[in-house]
Amino acid sequence: MPAVIDTVIYRGINTHCILRMPHGVPLMVMRWHDDRGGPVVGLTHGASVTTSWSTDRNKLVRDDA
Repeated sequence: MPAVIDTVIYRGINTHCILRMPHGVPLMVMRWHDDRGGPVVGLTHGASVTTSWSTDRNKLVRDDA
């Protein structure tokens, strides 16, 4: 599924990204760093990415705001 990177937050052991999916729907992604450590190259604001994940990794969070 195509998306655009809106926000990238480096957190040491992982990086959090907020992506904008088609029609502006946000998607928060957390990527653990590999043994080399450090952020993933190419994760920058405005970059186009293709998202995919295994359905058993889904976590839904309610927004009660």
